[in-house]
Amino acid sequence: MAIRCRARVLIVLLSILVGGCGTAGPASTPVTGGDTPVPPTATVLPDTQAPTTPAVLPSDTPPPPTPAAVPQTDTATGSLSPPVQAALGDTWTRPADGMPMVYVPGGTFPMGSTEAEVADALARCREAYNHCNAGFYGREAPQHTVTLDSFWLDRTEVTQVQYLRCVEAGASQLSTTCAEGEPMSADTAKAQHPAVCVNWQDAEAYCAWAGARLPTEAEWEYAARGPEGHRYPWGNEPGGAWQNYCDANCTHPWADEMVDDGYEQTSPVDNYPEGTSWCGVQDLAGNVYEWVADWSAEYAPASQTNPTGPASGFDKVLRGSSWNSFWDRARGATRDAVRPDRRAGYIGFRCAVSPEA
Repeated sequence: MAIRCRARVLIVLLSILVGGCGTAGPASTPVTGGDTPVPPTATVLPDTQAPTTPAVLPSDTPPPPTPAAVPQTDTATGSLSPPVQAALGDTWTRPADGMPMVYVPGGTFPMGSTEAEVADALARCREAYNHCNAGFYGREAPQHTVTLDSFWLDRTEVTQVQYLRCVEAGASQLSTTCAEGEPMSADTAKAQHPAVCVNWQDAEAYCAWAGARLPTEAEWEYAARGPEGHRYPWGNEPGGAWQNYCDANCTHPWADEMVDDGYEQTSPVDNYPEGTSWCGVQDLAGNVYEWVADWSAEYAPASQTNPTGPASGFDKVLRGSSWNSFWDRARGATRDAVRPDRRAGYIGFRCAVSPEA
């Protein structure tokens, strides 16, 4: 009897031991030195996450539609530099900011205005305004022959959303005040309006950040007028509705009350396809004046090749016209100049790139 009891006790003890090993979990691996696993990113630690792109700077912002006037083919989307071999109508998308650039084939054109053209421009101004400055128009003369190499030019003015990306990257600055007009902001409604209230240094810094440069005054005028020296970017006939200028929404004495485009100041870029130039560039007339690379100086009568202006000066050249301009300021030969630190709601810019040899 005693033997049976001992046997039963032994059986019970063995069953308890076997059952305990079967239910125990696997042994934990000790955490030591380099064996420490990398913890997953925790949503409770937002400061450890990569910064997200602000809503006002969408990375998928589509480029403006290609104007029908000049058939264009994007020959090198995403490449770091434009193709060396290209033809009129080709485009290239700049990687840094997504700006479509158009190819401008080199050539020769009559830059500036003849004395007769200056007199005609002054007369048109005086039809709309009594205080036109003869000296302002006189700076377009003498007309002279200029020959340029090929280059690439932004299809539109640099937009606010593009400029804000540069500011986010720390390559430029954002002004909160400016002369006449509204400074840029995070207002998504104006994301595709031209960048404004930028001085010449801001514009130069942006183009450098984007892997480009400011165009020369000669390049700008050639893109606007072409080898034939057209009066306006679209041709030789007036076209007030083909640009954003001082219309019924403008308060200046020279406002054209017969036209109303719905914009009191700037409008979105690429908003006037009828104003496309011979090489497919948009907005060379109206919306905002544009900084170019040159210091201001009088023209020389001699022929020139790839002129870049004087080495120094007091004022930087502005080309084009703006939302507060008299309609005929859209002429491709019109030139103005202001101090390079000038910031205004009617001044913007675009960039250029030279093909690599």
